[in-house]
Amino acid sequence: MNSYVTDTMALILVLEKRKMPKKVKAIYEEAQKGNVKVFIPSIVLAELAYLSEKQRIDTNISEVKKL
Repeated sequence: MNSYVTDTMALILVLEKRKMPKKVKAIYEEAQKGNVKVFIPSIVLAELAYLSEKQRIDTNISEVKKL
């Protein structure tokens, strides 16, 4: 099974259902099917929480649990 590591921007694009590169979209779709793994580094979660707290993005850390 392939595995990938996400960065903050890719995770935000997925959570907010924004337009994203085809490759990123394909990886996350395969992850939702259980065909690949996407690892989320702790720094990405920290950045997501910070951006949410500062109201720079429309999503928050609790949305990650729904992935």
